[in-house]
Amino acid sequence: MSDFSMDRKFDLIITPSKSFQAITDIEKAKSTLNCIKKHMLRESILLLDLFDLKLLEEQNSIIGEKVPIFTKENLNATYECIEVDIDNNIIYSKMTIRETTMGVDREYIDYQKLRYYTIEQITQLLLDTGFEVVNIYRGYNCHSKNGLIISVRII
Repeated sequence: MSDFSMDRKFDLIITPSKSFQAITDIEKAKSTLNCIKKHMLRESILLLDLFDLKLLEEQNSIIGEKVPIFTKENLNATYECIEVDIDNNIIYSKMTIRETTMGVDREYIDYQKLRYYTIEQITQLLLDTGFEVVNIYRGYNCHSKNGLIISVRII
């Protein structure tokens, strides 16, 4: 994700579903932002879909909490924070999807390691790589109200 090349530039680039936070190394995050910037026009917008970790101020209250993501007929998905590494800004989590088909239960588990940023940290990272914050949208996630979208453009 930090080294790609396309023969065009885009008006809008979106990093969906916390994908940017899957880059846990800060230098690779900078590389990714610089690579994205090469694919932007002067007036382009980059939207970073992150989770808002204001709630990490009370980190002990989120560890072990299972947050429902969706429930549909035979599918049920939950998200659970397992551990928070405050020194390295890493959150370890588990997504569990349960499916019941024809009376048979199946469970799929995905363990995730994501880097979290305070608003100040992500703003500084963006400035360091030649971006400026245009808007910040908070609380859009209907399940946990922890969605955070940051709209940026090239300085």
